[in-house]
Amino acid sequence: CELFITQIIKEDAHLLFGFTSTSEQRIFELMLKVSGIGPTTALAVCSSLEPDAVTLAVKNGDIATFKRVPGIGEKTAKLLLAQLGDASFLATTSANPANNEALLALESLGFKRDAISLALSKCSSSETVSLIKEALKILKK
Repeated sequence: CELFITQIIKEDAHLLFGFTSTSEQRIFELMLKVSGIGPTTALAVCSSLEPDAVTLAVKNGDIATFKRVPGIGEKTAKLLLAQLGDASFLATTSANPANNEALLALESLGFKRDAISLALSKCSSSETVSLIKEALKILKK
């Protein structure tokens, strides 16, 4: 069995969340970036909806899909669509896993998503670590 783990460290807890695929893990991590969405709600989205359904719902602006998730009402569904409805979300979920991991890693270092995407498009590597190194060289210029 292979699990993909996301660790969340808070003042009062160290939490581990396991996923069977990288696409589920990416959706979970993207949900956490939305203000007002915590790990419980993000996990509910991953449990209730397939990653492709989430991508399609964001692409189509489908509030009803998110409202089917326990704990998400009209207001939260609109918030999700507003914050995830940009083209960078769709690019993140459809690109290869190494690019996604590099993008999330560089974003966690404080770089802007647009600058990261531009830098990654200039990189030739196919492995996550190499992509991050190449992108950092481009971003520091």
